[in-house]
Amino acid sequence: MEEIIKNEIPSDVRKEAAEATNNLFPERTKQRYQQEYDNFVKWRQNKNIHRMSEEILLAYAKGISETYFPTSLWTKIPMLNKTFV
Repeated sequence: MEEIIKNEIPSDVRKEAAEATNNLFPERTKQRYQQEYDNFVKWRQNKNIHRMSEEILLAYAKGISETYFPTSLWTKIPMLNKTFV
């Protein structure tokens, strides 16, 4: 489904969005944001989830809350949210 949507977006708009995305995160923390996003993508793949919603993000947060302390979650979830912009 994401492929279909990408094909409907003009290439110049996709290029501008990619440039904006590259400038969203400070250079020194960009890798940490990417790691949080990659972890979420892997979790979705393991669960065979192909879309994104608030409900899916909440389920992910609940799952990682069993592994991480609340103080870590206060960092991880906002970082992940920022990658969705």
